Amino acid sequence: MIWPAGKLRGIHDAADEAAKPATVLVPAKTADAITESGKPLAKATGVKFLRMEGDRAVLEAEAGSCRFAGRGVR
Repeated sequence: MIWPAGKLRGIHDAADEAAKPATVLVPAKTADAITESGKPLAKATGVKFLRMEGDRAVLEAEAGSCRFAGRGVR
């Protein structure tokens, strides 16, 4: 799942019905600028920060639903 830079202006839901982890790219300047279901990414259950690729954070999310919010990218 990829949200183009500049398109993440609020909260976005992601759902992965498969029984395997999904790679999610979220526009953000840093991983600290992302929340999942209102929690800082570092405290989110089932979501792991992998790396930054330019102005996007690459995350691995377990199967299920996530609600991401990012800050800092225009």
